[in-house]
Amino acid sequence: MRFVPVALLGLILVCGLAACGGGGSEEPPEPSAPGVLRTLALQGQAAPETTGNFAAFETDPPMDVAVGGWSVFVANTTDAAAARCAYVAQPSGSLLLAFRTGETVPDADGGTISDIDAVWITEDGLVLAYVGIAGDGGGRTEGLLSARVSGGAIVDKHDVLYDQRPMIDVQMTGSLDDIVDELAVLMDDGWVFVPVVTTTAEHALLRVFSDGTSLTSLVKDGDSLATGDTFVALHALGVDPIGNRYTFVAERQDASYGIYIGVVGIDTLYARVIEEGDDLSEGVATEIPGPQPLLIDTSGRVLFKAVSSENEDHLCVGASAFPPGFLAVEGDVDTWTDGLYEDLDWLHNQRGSSLPLFMGEIGTNTFGISFGIFAATDLLGGTALAMWDTREVPAGVGSGLRFTSTYPGLAGQGRRDADTNGSFAFANVLNNGQPGAFWLLPGAGLFTIALGGQTIPGGGDTFDGLNSWRTTTATNVMLFRAPVAGAGSGIFRRGP
Repeated sequence: MRFVPVALLGLILVCGLAACGGGGSEEPPEPSAPGVLRTLALQGQAAPETTGNFAAFETDPPMDVAVGGWSVFVANTTDAAAARCAYVAQPSGSLLLAFRTGETVPDADGGTISDIDAVWITEDGLVLAYVGIAGDGGGRTEGLLSARVSGGAIVDKHDVLYDQRPMIDVQMTGSLDDIVDELAVLMDDGWVFVPVVTTTAEHALLRVFSDGTSLTSLVKDGDSLATGDTFVALHALGVDPIGNRYTFVAERQDASYGIYIGVVGIDTLYARVIEEGDDLSEGVATEIPGPQPLLIDTSGRVLFKAVSSENEDHLCVGASAFPPGFLAVEGDVDTWTDGLYEDLDWLHNQRGSSLPLFMGEIGTNTFGISFGIFAATDLLGGTALAMWDTREVPAGVGSGLRFTSTYPGLAGQGRRDADTNGSFAFANVLNNGQPGAFWLLPGAGLFTIALGGQTIPGGGDTFDGLNSWRTTTATNVMLFRAPVAGAGSGIFRRGP
């Protein structure tokens, strides 16, 4: 069976067969992207709860968005006492200052926030921030902090985890030395999964509640893995939608890599998914990249990438006690273009995705397509071509405009490209050099959200033609950083 491409699903589901076939006299209403487009913060505007204005937004600012429109982003300001701030944008769009540099961190020894490097948010307005710390009497230099929004105010600030804490309570030696924020995961129920390294070079995956309680080790240095080798370090992490199962790329004592599954509450039992040396569709696995996006569902199926001894990328689905299935393999024919897959990678898909996306270059084909975004329509090898270079831009933008293979920020660490329904939020530079933010929603269509030269929400300025756009998404909402012609830059949201 050949699946209908996601690009066409919108047409079929919106029109319906009778309407598209001309059986009625009324045209169906034009579909639209969910929600509204808002300006959340603009360079030069007053930065709430400071005495300064927003400074230029970094090209790739720390930011996150959750179901319902809850958003968080890091901004620099002209207020020396709050030079760097983490702001929560409520679903209404109003901003609350969650954390700022110079603020005293909770429950420490006088240390203050010196930097804010990463932020996360849940659909209930729970915020997590990874911060640098200066001037602490206990020598603390980094930590995870939490806060939540209640009644339109920031409340319940907590220290979640600091460096320099002794690790004996989680059966490790030394003190905590490094929090690996790039791989940390905040769950909707408040649990945090975070890899760490101690002063004695021991690695571990910890689980802690967002108020700093109930710290446990899920896997740590020296733990036995499924085939008798031992855990040394963690290089990639995925957690299922309810926080029960987790999967990780582990470096083992013999310096090889493998992917394993653990279950919260069942210590020292890690199911094997794949290890270097295992068979692939051609050759054996010689590299299991880390970091890489890992996706695991509640039944324990894992989506991952491996590279074979034939130097071919394999995008796979695996589970404990089953050989991997191959969803896309470099060198195989893509049935949509009849070109060959090249350089394959998973995108960053939201936990619980029902239509996970991947990207790849495509060899010579009659359509002239060189790069595509594909959906895994099932876990048996069914794929659909969702986006491609040379695809026409949605109507209303201009004649002759097409997408290119330039997607600023695609698959960037810490940002999601696709939500649970397979909706793809992305930036692209069109064939006339014009950049913008776009949204592909299965069952609805492809939409232009913002475009260089268009007026920004609220008026008074326009989006600029630079390609420094960055996007992230959750179900029915997208958040993006965009250049602005007059102001310089801003943070924008489409959704609630």
